[in-house]
Amino acid sequence: MMTQTPSSAGSENDRTGTRTSSPWWIVLVLLAGFGLMVARRPDGASGLWMWAEDGTIFVQGAYGGDFSLVFEPYAGQWWPLMRLVAEPISHLPAEWWPLAAYLVAGLVAALAMGVVLQERAANLLGPLPLRIALYFVLLLQPIVWEIQGNLTNAHVWVASGLLVILVLPPPRTKWGKGTEMAFILLGCLTGLLGTLLLPAAIWCAVRERGAYQWSRLAIVTGAAVVNVLLQWPVRQPSAGSILDYAGSAAILIVKRCAGGLFLGDKGQLDYWYPNLLSPFIIPSLLILVGIAFLVGRDIKGPSPIWLFCGLLWMGLGLTVAVNASIEELSYPFTVGRYVDFAVGATLLVIFRALALPARSGRWVAAALLVAMSYSLVTGFFMTNEPTVASPRMDRAQLDAFGECVDQGAYPCQLPIAPPGWSIVIEQPQ
Repeated sequence: MMTQTPSSAGSENDRTGTRTSSPWWIVLVLLAGFGLMVARRPDGASGLWMWAEDGTIFVQGAYGGDFSLVFEPYAGQWWPLMRLVAEPISHLPAEWWPLAAYLVAGLVAALAMGVVLQERAANLLGPLPLRIALYFVLLLQPIVWEIQGNLTNAHVWVASGLLVILVLPPPRTKWGKGTEMAFILLGCLTGLLGTLLLPAAIWCAVRERGAYQWSRLAIVTGAAVVNVLLQWPVRQPSAGSILDYAGSAAILIVKRCAGGLFLGDKGQLDYWYPNLLSPFIIPSLLILVGIAFLVGRDIKGPSPIWLFCGLLWMGLGLTVAVNASIEELSYPFTVGRYVDFAVGATLLVIFRALALPARSGRWVAAALLVAMSYSLVTGFFMTNEPTVASPRMDRAQLDAFGECVDQGAYPCQLPIAPPGWSIVIEQPQ
């Protein structure tokens, strides 16, 4: 079986003899990706929707200019990426905050997925046209209702980008290496990404044994240690038996992940909820078989470690959600953040197969993309989820909030999504 490994990854100049990835083309692709991310949630694009911690933790925390909050833990984790991008947002007129947070979240996702467009990813993920297709599929992937368009979950997109970066050969320039190291450090200190991405960094360092790969591993390892030290005192895993974990894992893997790839969020709600047994379990299992086949075909490549990292995030999520009811775990619009990284990893595995010479792998990968066509199309526009409503704001209320903050008539309050969350701006210290 022929495989292409990170060590063999060169530029497209090496592969074709001509330069095929003009920077201007890449810029246009990135702009198109950003436009798609903005268009996916019309309420967010209208500037009348803002999600939970985006307002109450990140923008509200940045208001007043206390830089020390960059490393202020929340839920036992650091969020430097979100806090840094929230800082400039907090200096805008308050009535612009919802739109600015939405646009910045979309930009973070579009840029994070853009790592697949780099020339050094050519031997790993195929020629530029295939990588452009991968870029848009990553952005349009289904079951991302919970993570799309908000800063709170932007690290899920960053994780998928880092999953690629950590198995690529080094950048060619010192500036590129420094920028990449800084991004890896910032990303891996955010949430639990250092812990979740450590297997990929170990895999590449052991395989390549280059100084740059070992340096990259040292950064990820250090971030992982910080993740654990912050999380350990506050994490209280749900008590559950082996059967509880097995049953919950089966729901998330078979129904939420594979079923989501086939039906998307809305399709699962319409056709496969709340019952577990359904005719749709058959195509979901077939999708899992196809993914396993592709991982086996790339056993010496990055596909196994990609999928392992995705499943690791899901496993950590289960330690919190295992005692949730079957109905809650099955509901398409809850705990999706635990599944989405596995979806991103699966898409990388599929396109990796398309880039390899094995014809059987290509056919299976193409069949999986066809199976996903319904979820990709129907999941493009994200309206407010129908049961746990997260309605758009009232324009007059948003304008009144902006006027209150501008005039210093504290306290100023703005209800945001989901119901029960509000931005409250007190008198600055």
